[in-house]
Amino acid sequence: MLGLSIDADVARGSLTLHFGRNDMWGLRWYDRLKYSAFQSDSTFPRRLAIGGLTISAAKLAGARFHALQFLDNATVVASLNAPDNQTSVRVEVVLSPTENIAVTRIAVAASAPLELNVTSFAAPLLPYKAAADQPGAKPATCKPNEPDPGVLGCLDGHTSAAVDAARRMLWAVRTPLNASSNTNAVTVAAASAFAPGVVCKLSTDSMLSASCIAAVSGTVTVASAVISNFELEASGTPSLQPMQAAAAKAAAAAASVASAERVREQSNAWWKQFWDEASVNIPGMPWLEEFYYAQTYMIASASRENTSGPFPAGLWGPWVFSDEPGWGGDFTLDYNHEANHWGLPANNRLGIAWPQFAPIISYLPQARKEGALFLGFINKSHTPECKGALHYPGVCACAPVCAIPSSCWADW
Repeated sequence: MLGLSIDADVARGSLTLHFGRNDMWGLRWYDRLKYSAFQSDSTFPRRLAIGGLTISAAKLAGARFHALQFLDNATVVASLNAPDNQTSVRVEVVLSPTENIAVTRIAVAASAPLELNVTSFAAPLLPYKAAADQPGAKPATCKPNEPDPGVLGCLDGHTSAAVDAARRMLWAVRTPLNASSNTNAVTVAAASAFAPGVVCKLSTDSMLSASCIAAVSGTVTVASAVISNFELEASGTPSLQPMQAAAAKAAAAAASVASAERVREQSNAWWKQFWDEASVNIPGMPWLEEFYYAQTYMIASASRENTSGPFPAGLWGPWVFSDEPGWGGDFTLDYNHEANHWGLPANNRLGIAWPQFAPIISYLPQARKEGALFLGFINKSHTPECKGALHYPGVCACAPVCAIPSSCWADW
């Protein structure tokens, strides 16, 4: 499931489209307390950022930023207007309802062609803080199941970026570090192809980003496909590399005005059918009615049977755009996970409710083991395995010598 968020750096005159997916997980154990202001979490795998597109122009420095999201068809429109009121860039983004593709239209209004920089980037690796006495110091490479090496943090996994001049394409790939050699790590590739007619000056730093600089007047269309190896496995094409699949989908969507327009038409049709399935009217409480539609829109944008696969929305849905989401962005299998879906059956939205069951079903074998272990501790409160620990239904208080696989979260 592809998620999108837009932010702006008005001082630099740039807009950034952040891509996210429900299956983008970091599988090593992170020591977050060393580099994060979020102090509630200790060490565990978590959701990670992927990357995205940055659209910028020097003439837009100091611009005014405005953005709207239309719930009827899931279209996002954002704009930057330069201080001189003579130059502006309007960005409109539509996501495919059935494939992980975003089509972005960049409309330039200026008295002369505007030098526009479009950059595809892989998300910054694990953030690190340079110590005051170590200017310019670089972090080490992370190791599986080890905490980061001190204040500098560590680089998590592998990223790469490149250009494909023949197909007018930028791409970036991120693979987080495995927890071990036996762990099936995720690889996510994002390919962005320009529609015919764009003349790019291409460049790359080969590690984190690839750029197209073009003199633009009028409208430029960019199609981005964001594909993971898990998605390819689920579709029966595990031998295909995410980069190959993303490049093919992006090139097809950007091949012509008609192909890009088809994504918009599919999106409009999907959302029209979705909203036609159910509606509410709450007289005298328009705020509650608006809340109903906004929340229904949000869960439909985060969870779908045909694009979420075995990865439903975590605590932050597919909108994880940093490596430090609260509570890891995980599936907290209590009401936190359930509440997202409570209203869907009565709301006639069963098609977007099914992904919630995937982690529960997958967890059943481990749940049986932990249930037996937990019940054993209740019956033998002073076993050698957990001497000094107190266990009773609903609560688990662990002494340091207690080694329960889930660190006493089994009863949560």
